[in-house]
Amino acid sequence: MASLPNTKTCANGGFTALYCAAERGHVALVNMLIKSGATVNLANENGCTPLFIASQNGKLEVVKALIEAEAKVNQATEDGATPLHMASHDGNLEVVKALIEAKAKVNQAMEDGCTPLYVASECGKLEVVKALIEAKAKVNLAKENGCTPLFIASQLGKLEVIKALIEAEAKVNQATEDGCTPLYVASQKDHPLVVQVLIDAGARSAELMFDGYAPLHIASHTGSLACVKVLTGFRPDTPGWATFLAGATSKKELEASLAPPGERPPSYLPKIFDRAYLEPIWKFQRERYSDLHLKDGKYGRTALDVAVANKKTDVAKLLRSMMVLPNEDGSKKATEATKGDTRSE
Repeated sequence: MASLPNTKTCANGGFTALYCAAERGHVALVNMLIKSGATVNLANENGCTPLFIASQNGKLEVVKALIEAEAKVNQATEDGATPLHMASHDGNLEVVKALIEAKAKVNQAMEDGCTPLYVASECGKLEVVKALIEAKAKVNLAKENGCTPLFIASQLGKLEVIKALIEAEAKVNQATEDGCTPLYVASQKDHPLVVQVLIDAGARSAELMFDGYAPLHIASHTGSLACVKVLTGFRPDTPGWATFLAGATSKKELEASLAPPGERPPSYLPKIFDRAYLEPIWKFQRERYSDLHLKDGKYGRTALDVAVANKKTDVAKLLRSMMVLPNEDGSKKATEATKGDTRSE
């Protein structure tokens, strides 16, 4: 009978018999090797231990066996990754729970400042995120570049993770080192549902970022019509806004914009040409849409200017229609901002 390989020394790059058995989830073999005196914390040349690889691969029974054999749950690789990082990355919830129960440090960071919660948030592993939060993971702990779990989740559009982080009191206005906020990056990456959740949670939309843009500028730059609508509070279902939302100049044009062909126009149509009815709406527009007139810090342009310069026609049309103001006689006039900058970038 052939003899077993030496269980106490590292060979072939550090891949011991115990490491290989743990990697493949052979719990019976793992237990036998442990009883034979295998060194449970012996790492390969990259610093990966049997517990590390078992956690990464979701081998729960192996993880439990190694923990019972006093494997070091917080032993890290060369770049600072722990078994908990790997289990969080791959969404191995039961492994995460087992490691936490074994006193794994939920806030232990990698060399770049990446925590298990950051990893889980980046990968959209909602249940793992919840488990880490319950284990007292710090939701606002950032990487070296200032990116928080909320920031990376916002960038990647991980909506449910974002909701969980906000519920755990994540700071919605915490910025990266270059001044970029979750709201800005969500607007940039065309995640309108995320933008809405962040605004509802108190995210500030009128702050200029590192590039001189506010969230509305960057959404206009990239042509994210859906994000522009959220950022401006666009509500096409509100009758009183129809004249400037549709940009109509006549009753006929307005009818066409409010009712599909063959359908009757809404009953409120005559009312929205009543100046007394429109004045308070225009007042609301001036107060609510201050972001529309906010100028960027680089060229002094509004979001409309940016949309025009970058040939984002749909966005420009929407913004222009929302920036119509009344003349003294009740007719519409364009503001300076609606004229737009025709320069392209």
